[in-house]
Amino acid sequence: MGKPAINIQKLNYIYGGETAFAYQALHNINLDIMENEITAIVGQTGSGKSTLMQLVDGLLVPTSGKIQLNGVTVTSQSSKADFTKLRQQIGFVFQFPESQLFADTVLQDVMFGPSNLGMSQDQARQQAIDALQLLKFPSDLFDQSPFQLSGGQMRRVAIAGVLAMKPKILILDEPTAGLDPNGQHELMQLIKQLHEQETTIIFITHQMEQVVQYANRVVALQNGKIAFEGTPRQLFDNQDLVLKIGLAEPHTLSFARQLEKQGLSLHTPLTITELADQIASTKRKRMINDGK
Repeated sequence: MGKPAINIQKLNYIYGGETAFAYQALHNINLDIMENEITAIVGQTGSGKSTLMQLVDGLLVPTSGKIQLNGVTVTSQSSKADFTKLRQQIGFVFQFPESQLFADTVLQDVMFGPSNLGMSQDQARQQAIDALQLLKFPSDLFDQSPFQLSGGQMRRVAIAGVLAMKPKILILDEPTAGLDPNGQHELMQLIKQLHEQETTIIFITHQMEQVVQYANRVVALQNGKIAFEGTPRQLFDNQDLVLKIGLAEPHTLSFARQLEKQGLSLHTPLTITELADQIASTKRKRMINDGK
């Protein structure tokens, strides 16, 4: 078993503290995000997913509790320098990150992050090129305006701008939102590739197919509290909990539930391959029994 990349202890966050509009978004969060894993953060809208990730990235200051990451600890009393150290180790790709593009060319946009970290223009340029090549972005578009690209290409440029800073941990908030099915598949394959290169990945999603296909671990939030932490299979094995949290089941599992009502016994198939294998196995057993 690996070691925690992020350790969160007794974390609380209140919006509008000490005002009549105070709202507690997170309640006593205790959580380890494991190194070199893909962790999915799920839950209904308003459950606290984005707030938790913004705290991890140092964009928000905890009301109480602490976050530890590679020798850096932040609390409500931490200095700006501590939060800066935290952010330097984490890349955060916001939902619809292409809305943050601003430069005249693709390369200039991707260079901005490394340059802002104090790198020389040559070094920033090289890290930008490396990030774009990692994403298989066409080199003949490096000098083109990012606003003349397709939606999927713009998303890749925005992600390249984060990767160019070489973060140890990458957080993505609904990374495939607004993309067509082909674009979604390409982007999730990219996330898988980054994970294989030993990047710790955390992604927020409402798409349970992405959870079962790509995540090693899943953390489900409900009303600002952790309702579940474990593997995708452990989560979806518990149908009552899934319904209680308000999550949708993966399409393959929903289909399997319908088959079970017709007398076909299946065991939580989470992918199309698992579903097909279980159906074939069940039919073979029936044919053997009928032959007797």
